[in-house]
Amino acid sequence: MKVLLPLTAITTLSAPLAFLGGFKLALLGAGLWGLGMGVHESIIPAAVATMVPAQRRPSAYGLFTAAYGVFWFLGSALIGFLYDRSIPAVIVFSVVAELAAIPLFLSAARAVPRSGDAEIGR
Repeated sequence: MKVLLPLTAITTLSAPLAFLGGFKLALLGAGLWGLGMGVHESIIPAAVATMVPAQRRPSAYGLFTAAYGVFWFLGSALIGFLYDRSIPAVIVFSVVAELAAIPLFLSAARAVPRSGDAEIGR
């Protein structure tokens, strides 16, 4: 979980680079966005497994995925709305949303047992 903190901070640069830079900086921004997606899509679900007992994991994954999907939709809808009106607003929203996730990741990191403290896969 702790790897999410610096990587989330780094990936906050993706929107400014993608929208304000030239072609090469836009590619770098897209790469940072892809890095963020890959890290989040792999680490967060793995962390869910360590937060709940084995018998509750299917429900935990279902709730996590449902919440993730709902908030992804809401954020995407808001970005689309903002995109029609102001690119700087899209950038500000994107950066603020990513920075707002950091305290949540800090809280979740405290809830995840250290390696060896949990039985994964049982």
